[in-house]
Order: sequence, then C-alpha cells, then structure tokens
Amino acid sequence: MESRMKPLVQVQFRHGYFSSRLCTILLVTPSDAARRTMTNHGLWWKANPGGFTLLYDTHHAGSPRTRDAVLNDRIVLRWLIRLQDPYFYNYTAAPAAIPGRQILYFFNQPGSPLLYAGNIDCDHFDKPFAILGLRLRPWMENNYHIEFQPQSTTWHYILVSDHLQQLQSPAVINSVTRERFKGPAGIQLIDGRPGLSFMSPGPIDCSERPAATCMLVENFDPVTGRHKVVMPVLPVPDPRIISRSTKTSASDGATAVATGTPDNFSEILIY
Repeated sequence: MESRMKPLVQVQFRHGYFSSRLCTILLVTPSDAARRTMTNHGLWWKANPGGFTLLYDTHHAGSPRTRDAVLNDRIVLRWLIRLQDPYFYNYTAAPAAIPGRQILYFFNQPGSPLLYAGNIDCDHFDKPFAILGLRLRPWMENNYHIEFQPQSTTWHYILVSDHLQQLQSPAVINSVTRERFKGPAGIQLIDGRPGLSFMSPGPIDCSERPAATCMLVENFDPVTGRHKVVMPVLPVPDPRIISRSTKTSASDGATAVATGTPDNFSEILIY
C-alpha cells in the first residue's frame, strides 16, 4: 500500500526564533471530518519534524489516478494546531486574535506558498491554538509554509549587587555593533532595593541563539570609547521572562526610559 502513496503537498512550520527555522513545538492533528474525507478519497497524512506531508493513493477505487485528478475533487481538509510550549507568545510576534473568543485560521491562496493567517470566532471550550484549512485545488502548490516572526524586546540589564552598583562610570556595550545601552538609570526593585538599569537602544529580535553579545564595563569614556571590561559576556534574555518595566528614574545624568512605555522588555538581573 505504501508504495502506491505519493506526496500531494507538504506543509512546514517555520519560526525565525529557532536556529533551525523549524517550529517543532506545534502538535498537528486532522479534524474528525478531515479523517473521514481522507479515508473516502484515498488520502493519508504523515507527521514530519516541523510539519506534515499529505499523500494520495495512486491507485484508488480500482483505478489509477494522478495528482491533478485528486486536486480536481476540490475538497477541503482542516487540521487542528495546538501549542506545546507555554512560552510561545513570549518570543513570537503572533497574528492578532481576540483571546478567549477567536483562534487563528491559516489557509492557502492561489499563487503563493505562504499560508495566510486570519481569525475565526470559536466558542468551543477546548480551543486549539489555530486551524489550518487546505483547499485542494488545481492551483495548489507542492509545498506550503507558515512563517512565524520572532518577538522583539528591549533588553533590560539590571545591576543588583552592591559591588556592581559601585562601579565607576559603568556601561553596557553590544560587543558586535559597539552600541552603548541607555543608562545607567536608577530603579527600585520589587523587594525595595535599588538597582542600576541599562536599556538596549532599540528592540532586539528574540532568538534561540542571540547574535548580540553584550559586556559590562566601567570607567567608560563616551568621547574616546575607552573602558575597562568587568564582565566580558553578559547573560542573554530568558524567553520565559518578558515584562513591562515602567519604574525608572534618571541617574548620573543619564536619560531614563519614559514611564508607561508600551515596549516589551526582557529583564536580565546581574548579581
């Protein structure tokens, strides 16, 4: 039987956060209606890392058939997509859907291998993350993909320990771009202790393996750029921790981040 099966279409889930670009944290299963339709039309699906392949029986109901013949049946198949990572939204710039009322709906259109995203109302108590609807049509591509974009966050380094807060003219510098982080700015930690805050000049894409490497220095001279390295490699953000920091105040003449900024922050505490 398997020797008679040929690929009809392949679907892949991609994500800019992962170094492999494959999004393997989605669990995909066909709906009950799709299972019945596949059985009736001699179709079969096989899960792949980061996606799946839909196959067709080349000799169905006693007669040989081609891929074009299958597509001329003009059927629609739907898959349920569920998340297996509770932190997905922390590193994903996901398409908008109203929480609790809507879910994402991905679908194919003529002339593009990209599966487009919309949203649909869903009142079912067991809501999936999304539904994928594939229309089998003569214009169907051989390969489709869903492209998730990484979330961008402002990196927020906070010096916590007393000895680090006593550094002379401290600075955080991006070792790759040589950009200096904004700060230091004085902040109050949740437990009431003071801290020194440094913010990246702009949002940085979340990544499984961040390209940006930052270092903590002291005796920084803004004119010459000279400095003394204190910590050559600072930790990178934890995708499980995305927050909205607003309680900052100017320190040592530095401009603090404006209160109430809507930016997402990746906080990294340095002891």
